[in-house]
Amino acid sequence: MAITATFDLETWQADAVNAFTNGDLDETIYCNCPEGFKLPSFCLRLFRALYGLRRSPLLWLKEFSGTLTKLGLIQIREDICLFTNDWLIVFFYVDDIVGLCRTTDLPKLHQFKQALMEQYELKDLGELSWFLGIRIIRDRSQRKLSLCQDSYVDRIIKKFHLKYAKPAHIPIQTGAGAVRRNGNAARHILIPTAGWILAVRRSDHQARPGSYDIETVGISSTPITTTP
Repeated sequence: MAITATFDLETWQADAVNAFTNGDLDETIYCNCPEGFKLPSFCLRLFRALYGLRRSPLLWLKEFSGTLTKLGLIQIREDICLFTNDWLIVFFYVDDIVGLCRTTDLPKLHQFKQALMEQYELKDLGELSWFLGIRIIRDRSQRKLSLCQDSYVDRIIKKFHLKYAKPAHIPIQTGAGAVRRNGNAARHILIPTAGWILAVRRSDHQARPGSYDIETVGISSTPITTTP
């Protein structure tokens, strides 16, 4: 995004419809018949990846990366979801695809979009305004670009019922003494506490791909002693 703002690049975003189903399976997989279609003693063989298969994300990565390579882009070794050539930058995260180019290269970008749409079903979302829940605000006259996470903040406020909470400059009341807890912290105490700690971390860490939230953090069933 810094490159986009500095060089005043044009942006384009698309969403791949049912992205995972474009990947060809590289192993033999059978599944039960779907609901409403039953054949006694029969099952179905899958030829395309489906959502829910562990290998589906990897197969889609290989499929889409291969397509971009055929279209003349080079994969960046340090980031396998980033591709470039002498006029275009493309990066994607699962089914969210973004392209960047100079204004003079817009005709080439249109041809690139057409080539992708011939290969996949895409939703053309126009100029980049949202990516991974982050709102993108541009002031092209001053070559400034801002990343705004107001939607994430609103979601956290709603989740922890903080809409009418009074603001505080410090996280705990001054002079409050810590109380020693004897015994072990129960699971029903640990999980909400972990959720709060994760949510109030810096939002740029919380929202980046690969970071954790309360749904993905594993809490050990072994009692944790709160006393030293």
